[in-house]
Amino acid sequence: MGRKSVSISAVVVCLLAGVAAYVWHSRSASDCQPPPNEDALLAAFRAEPVFRFVPPYATLQGSPTSERGCQRLTEKVTVRGKEQDAYVGDTSTKVAATFDLGVSFGQDQITAMYDAGLRGRGWMPQQADFPQVIPGDYQAGLFYCKNIDGVPSFLWIDERWIGPSQGTAPRGGAAPSPTSPFDREGTISISIHAQSGVGCLPSPTESSVDPVASPPS
Repeated sequence: MGRKSVSISAVVVCLLAGVAAYVWHSRSASDCQPPPNEDALLAAFRAEPVFRFVPPYATLQGSPTSERGCQRLTEKVTVRGKEQDAYVGDTSTKVAATFDLGVSFGQDQITAMYDAGLRGRGWMPQQADFPQVIPGDYQAGLFYCKNIDGVPSFLWIDERWIGPSQGTAPRGGAAPSPTSPFDREGTISISIHAQSGVGCLPSPTESSVDPVASPPS
């Protein structure tokens, strides 16, 4: 059975004054069911060593955050002069962490830091159609799946440097320096989330894996 519905919004995040606001409701969507034993699943996600490993010259932002699934996400829109909520999706059962970077790594180093340990814990690399990198951004990433407590669970690791002030970010080569041409902040984002209706696929060959990854929103 689904969770009880309540009418009070749990969290409101306003992006900028006068533009859309995203509203997290504490009621579940009627056609969405969170995984069974969600509390235990979130605890299992948090216990994964990937969240305890701190990359060199990196600093964890706060602490890993947990998110319950099947909470409605709406966007404030104005239609004919009247503000209303437009449904845009549901949350997923997820644990996530973000590290601020003092140095850049790149695909080879990200793989060297994480891949062997993750495979040793049963995480299987996955093939995915990654979106095009935003022009001027640099990304390197990894994508895995394994069953945790019988639930297909997906792990994303994403290094991203936003913008250069000049020039174009390299694709598939060495990571840029944070200062030239990248003079903005870099991060590594890590998330594990449960996803119903899909299972882990056999690991693709290394040559078929796109090295550029972006985690789900």
